[in-house]
Amino acid sequence: MSDPGHLDEILGEGRSLASLDFLEQLLDAARIDVRTREVRLARVCLAKDPKEIEGLLHGFIGCFSSLGWARLVGLCQRERSLLRSGQFTHWETFAVRFHLLFESTAKEMEQFLVERRKLAGAPAHVTAP
Repeated sequence: MSDPGHLDEILGEGRSLASLDFLEQLLDAARIDVRTREVRLARVCLAKDPKEIEGLLHGFIGCFSSLGWARLVGLCQRERSLLRSGQFTHWETFAVRFHLLFESTAKEMEQFLVERRKLAGAPAHVTAP
């Protein structure tokens, strides 16, 4: 999932509700961003358009880095590197692999936030899937 240390750093020592709310907003924004771009990702993979997919990956790297999502950042960086070297061959499978990893990572972060809310004595607030 995310780097729990990175997320705890964002939350700070007090694990404030405002910080938890902020991370939940980031998660919601990431979900909206990915859902908006996944259709385009599938299209550019079908079209085998390296410049378009590279641009999408660049945006995803920035988004996921802010959340500490190391596995997704790593996937996007590896695939972008393959694109740049002309060795990308995952046109038919990448969009599905990306989607599955995103969904599992988002779910793990959601669980992390639920656990941190419990530790802070706050009611569990779950972001919309």
